Amino acid sequence: MVTVKKLFKGNHWSILASLIIERKLEKIAEVGVLRGECTRRILRSPAVDIIKDYIAIDPWGVKENKQACDTYRQHSQADWDCYYKRVVTYMSWFQQLRVMKLSSLEAASLFRDGYFDLVFIDGDHGYDSVIGDIKAWMPKVRDGGILCGHDYTVVSKEDRSWQDVIRAVDDFFGDKKSILPGTVWAVEVPI
Repeated sequence: MVTVKKLFKGNHWSILASLIIERKLEKIAEVGVLRGECTRRILRSPAVDIIKDYIAIDPWGVKENKQACDTYRQHSQADWDCYYKRVVTYMSWFQQLRVMKLSSLEAASLFRDGYFDLVFIDGDHGYDSVIGDIKAWMPKVRDGGILCGHDYTVVSKEDRSWQDVIRAVDDFFGDKKSILPGTVWAVEVPI
């Protein structure tokens, strides 16, 4: 089971920063970046002293997928372009950061198996997309590393997207997952 001993706060980025510090995780992938808030907060935390390679991955584009959560559909391409440019500017402050404007599956194919210490999935919240991300990224995590994701919670009965995250994670991992504060699910690889 994945646990966190000391928390900075209870939100998802602080959980990730705590895991990075406690386990000395150097190579990180964040899949689904949106505005880059999680990226920026982790890299501005004490975890930055441990991180050697932080890959921020997002297609930064309008999704036509019917399963895509409302977060993706409510933004125009101009919004997405602005978010991307903002995240790219972070590279001038954080030498560890590399930004990839690619889909999750395209980006996963570019890394060798076992490369990452931690992969954090927070992309498209549709059931099939979550399963696809898990299948694509789990091999990219080294033995003893962590595959985790965000939004393991029910916001409302009307918001199917987060319910799809819960269903996909439960269907894939069953009781082998840990649920951490900040609506983070996590598994240690191999399961």
